[in-house]
Parts: sequence; structure tokens; C-alpha cells
Amino acid sequence: MANIPGINGFVQPDAFARDRVISRGVSIPGGTRIVCVMGEGLREEVVVEQAQGSGLDGDATCSPTGSGDGRYFSLSLSPVVSGRTELYLNGTLLYGVEDVVDETSFDGKFDFRLDPSTGCFELQKASIGDQDGLLYSASSLNTGNGTIPDGTCGLHDLVSVVDSSAPAERWTIRAIGVIRDSNGDPIPGRTTFTATGAVSGQLRDENGQPYLFTDSYYTNTAGAVSGTADACADGFVVADSADFSTGSAVMKSGDATTDTTDQFLFDGDLITQGQVVVGDYLCVDGYVGIEIEDIEYNSTDDETTLTLVTDSLDSSISNTTWDIRATDLFVDDPTVLHDGTTGVPASEGEFSSADIGKILMICSGESVGRYTVTHVTSSRRIRVESFEDPLLGFPTLEDDNSDGLAETGLTFHMLQTNGVLLFGILPGTVPFEVGDKFFVDVNSRVLSANDQLVARYIAEADINDPQLFLSAAELTAKHGAASLTNHLALGAQMAYENGAPAVLALQTKPPLPRRTSVTLLEEENSDGEGGFQGGTEVDDLFFVIPRPIEGLITGRPDGDTQVNIFIVRDAVETQIFPNKVSFYNSQLETPVGQNQFISSSDTSFSYTIVNTDTKVDGDGDDGVISAADGSFSTLEFDFDGDDVGKIIVIQSLEDSNGVKYTDVADISTQLFGNTTSGAELIVTGITDDSTATVVANDMGSTAL
Repeated sequence: MANIPGINGFVQPDAFARDRVISRGVSIPGGTRIVCVMGEGLREEVVVEQAQGSGLDGDATCSPTGSGDGRYFSLSLSPVVSGRTELYLNGTLLYGVEDVVDETSFDGKFDFRLDPSTGCFELQKASIGDQDGLLYSASSLNTGNGTIPDGTCGLHDLVSVVDSSAPAERWTIRAIGVIRDSNGDPIPGRTTFTATGAVSGQLRDENGQPYLFTDSYYTNTAGAVSGTADACADGFVVADSADFSTGSAVMKSGDATTDTTDQFLFDGDLITQGQVVVGDYLCVDGYVGIEIEDIEYNSTDDETTLTLVTDSLDSSISNTTWDIRATDLFVDDPTVLHDGTTGVPASEGEFSSADIGKILMICSGESVGRYTVTHVTSSRRIRVESFEDPLLGFPTLEDDNSDGLAETGLTFHMLQTNGVLLFGILPGTVPFEVGDKFFVDVNSRVLSANDQLVARYIAEADINDPQLFLSAAELTAKHGAASLTNHLALGAQMAYENGAPAVLALQTKPPLPRRTSVTLLEEENSDGEGGFQGGTEVDDLFFVIPRPIEGLITGRPDGDTQVNIFIVRDAVETQIFPNKVSFYNSQLETPVGQNQFISSSDTSFSYTIVNTDTKVDGDGDDGVISAADGSFSTLEFDFDGDDVGKIIVIQSLEDSNGVKYTDVADISTQLFGNTTSGAELIVTGITDDSTATVVANDMGSTAL
């Protein structure tokens, strides 16, 4: 007999009805049926409609600096689903990475980084753009043959951006004035330049004057810095009683303390000597260094009075020996001595008063970094402060041989800045003329004026959150516009077009992972270019999965990924089914392991994916090698200065008779006339965007 819920006893089997009330159901009066659309949508949000530029945009709550800086922003909803965020700058899809947004920088190949848990994202900061392998270009109409020194110095480039929030633009460095000799010819090293940005225009200093540059770049390898750990034990002596006279503590009128004073007096003109500046330390036996606040010279009595920062000097001190030491001193060649009374060096150096405000860049040692010149005390001595923080100077350094110098033999450069760019101009053998120009490009994703920034993403709060929409506009506001990939909005649009009065939309959780298709080897074309070139070595059977150039995906399959491999011939795809070997086996990361993999009978028809220390920046099949000038050229890769020292691997080679070689020994014979130099070329220089000079990547750097 039937057992029916809610009915006691036995009944004869028959049809019956059971009503249940669904408390969260949705209905419209009148019983009209509702279309329910489930799928994956993509919320669209205008983060910035019209940017102000100049670093004024952004969300300070996402910035580690406490300021938006034109590149720190947040999404209105968070957290967001990983791997589903798209950013568009003026309609262009950007390439990003998911990471914590903090004070550290991120790889320059990415346009932005996103923290999915907070919805904060950071646009890539400003950097110098490459121009034919250099960080600048010169006008072909220039009269002078001077240059902008290009290269690296310690942690920094000699041509660099000092404002990480600078917009993308081209800067024009133009000669506006020259100093001429009695014959009317321009004098090298006496040319004045301005820097004008396509977006920023001509920047001005705090006095409203435009920043000016001169062709006065200077570098040397004999720099030295003063000790800093203890002013009186490690600082550099810039004046002492041996060159002046003993000194005494003196009381000034109105001093309320009778036992101590802040005044110290001795004979001689310390101001004319010029080696001591405010901020140096007076060292008197029995006292720690006392900072000097002011220096006065009485020409009538030929006496110098020092005012100290603290009223701590014993007023009874009389006729004592003393010295004054500096902890912010940089010396160009400390072997050149200075006269203790006049402050004049034994031989003239390159420093001058025009160097105040310039940037000293030190390339090595513990003091490596950038410093602003605050004083020039002689043609071989300058005083500096940290460029990044004016309240700081050199790091803590000890003098280990009692000469007041903590580091010597330092390579340094004297550069100039306008607050955005940092560079120097080196005069050539032919002087500059008015109108000569250089161009420096700044790459940046920092918002410029009138830029628009749009984000598309899936907020976790939107998942499994059904909502009834009476209009397409309301649905689009939450789930984005209809597209081939926005299935939720596309299905809803179809329903509305067919007269649905309302749509119940449900954002489903997106599937993971997405399928990604990449071409590992281009099909051979009618010119015989592309296709598999044959061979059984690692280079022949090693294919690179290229990284994406847009979106928010890494391009790196995980260990569970199923890879489907197809051979394409005449537009016909044929799938092959090699055996999968576990991915990311560390034993296969070395050349030995890879050779074993391709030669072993156990893996004769197999594939795997491995990590490798080799970063492949590009590849191609249309390169030309010239033994005449030792060059490699191709239009398939854009060379720049960072490529010097990188390796070019030749996988196949065709000689002038059309004979093709794929074996390493054969390629080595064709390139170098021996079988031992290998098939790798090391880049030694950049000629232009498509040409590099090369030698063999062997112990002897064999030439072609």
C-alpha cells in the first residue's frame, strides 16, 4: 500500500497533489513567466572617466605612500575572482599580474598589478623607453657631436626617470644658448639646454625659473667619501688649530647659563678659507662633536666665532686645540691636498659653483646611490645630501685609517635633473649650436590628463546572487555589456529582444582554468620560412610557451593541465597524442636531463613542461649573420641596450648555397670554422633595433 506523507493509515494508490511554498521564489502578479539566465558575466566599472593627470588621480588608501600618485586605484567591490579582471586604458587592454600592492616595484613587462583580496591595483610606474638600443636619440640635424652618456651606475641608469608618477611622453632636450670665443666660435662645455615634455611642458623650479641643463657632464674613478659613524673619530678634517690658532669658549651677552656656552672663538678667517659649512662639527678634546649653527668673521680683530647648536661647551675652556670635521664630504681625488689656510687645492679639479643642485651618482661601495650637491667648497670638494631624502646623507661609515675617508676609489658621475628626468650631456669634439636636440622617451601607465580607465571584473559578492532586472540597462550595470565572452549579458539581451518583461539573472562561479591556445611553431609558408627544421637535439625539440601581452594570465600551465597538441598543414589540423610526463620535474631543468629525456626510449613519444632559468625574449626564422662585420640582424626582434650580454641560439642555418645545417657541430663549423665553439652567439653591442654585434659564446669569444 502507498505510504504518502501527511496521510495516516493505508489508502488506495491514486494521483494526489502536494503543495509547497518556496519563500525565496520570484514571481510577477498575473502569473507571467520569468526568464532565468545563468552564466558568466563581467561587471564593467569606469574607474576614472576623465583623469586630471599630473599624479592627482588615484586612491590614497591603496597607496603605500599615502597618495594616489596617478597610479594607485581600487575597484568598488572586493574581493574579486582571480584571473578574471581586465583593465582598459583609453580602450587598450592592459597586461597585468596578481600580487600584493606594496612599496616594492614589480616586473616592467606588466602594465599593472592587482590584489584580488582588496581590489587595489597599481599601474606601472614611469621608466625610460628604448630607442635603437639607447635610452635617447639625437637629431640628425645636430651640429655638435656630443652625446648623453648611457649606461648604468650601481643601482641606477645614467638616463633615468626620478618621478615614478611621470606620464608617458617624449622629452625634447634643446640647445638654446652657447658661449662663444673671440672668434665667434662656440666653446665646448658652455652650451645651455632646456627640457620640454610633450605632456608636462617646460618645468620650473621653486623660483619660477625653467630648469636649465649644460653640457658639463663629468665622471671620474677617484672619488672618496667622508666617514660618518662618529663625527670626531671618523669625519674628515676641514679646518684645525694647526692652521689657525688655539681657540677658547666665550660668553655672549645675555647668556643665562654661566657654566656653559654655545660660542667658540679663534684667530683667522674661516669664511675665506671656505672649507667649513654650517652643519659641520667642532671637535674639542673631551667633548663629542658639537654641530655648528653659524660662522662669523670679525675682520677688525681677525677672529672667527662659531655659534654651536647646543649650549653645552664648558665656558672655562681657553687656548685649546680643536678641529672641525665634515661627514657629508665628497672628494674628487683625495691625493690632491688642500692648503689648510686658504682652502685651495694643489691642482684644479672640475667642480664649480654651477654644480650646486646637480646630482652626484656613486656607482660602488656602501655609499652607492644618488646625492644632491648642496655646497661646493673647492674645485675638488663638494657637500651632499641624499637625493631621495634631504634629511639623510651617506650611510653609517667608519674611517679605518685615520684620514677621515671611509671609502676611496669610487666611480661617480655628475648629472642634472628637472624633477622628472635625470641625465648628463657630454660635449664632443664639435661644439653644439643653438637648435641642436636630443629626444628622451618616458614609458608610463600613470594617468595623463583626460585619460579614461575602465575595469571589468567578477566580484565574489555577485556570484550566486540572483536578481530580477526589469530593464537591460540595470542588468548591464551589474553584469556588464553583452559580448561573445559575457554569456550572462548575451543571454539576457536575447531574452529582452524576444519580449521578455523581466529577466532573473544569476552570476555563476567561473570555471577554472580557462583554455589557452598558443602557436609553438609557425607553419611553413610559400617562401619556405617557418615549419619544423628537423633535428633531434634539445634546441630542435624545445618549444617556448610565450607569455601573454595583455590580460591577467601568466601563461604558465599548472601540473594538472591537459595539453592538446595539433599539427597544422594546409589549414588542416591533425591532433597527435604523445604521452604526458609529469610537469615541472626538476631533473629535467638542466641540459643533461633534457638530453636524456629526448634520447631515452622510455619517453620516445612523450611531452612534458619544465621550468628553466633561460628566459626566452624572442625567436624567429629570418635572421642574417654577417662575418664581415660580426653582426646578427633580423626584423623579428627589437634589440635594445638591455640585450647586451644575452645569448642568441642558432637552431638551424642555411649557407649561401642553400644547404641547411641543424647539428650543433655543423653550425659551429659554418660560423667559426671549428666544431667546438657551439651554436650560441653572445651579444656584444647594439647597432640599431634590428642589428646586434656578436661573438661565440665560448671561453675565447671567437669571432665570426
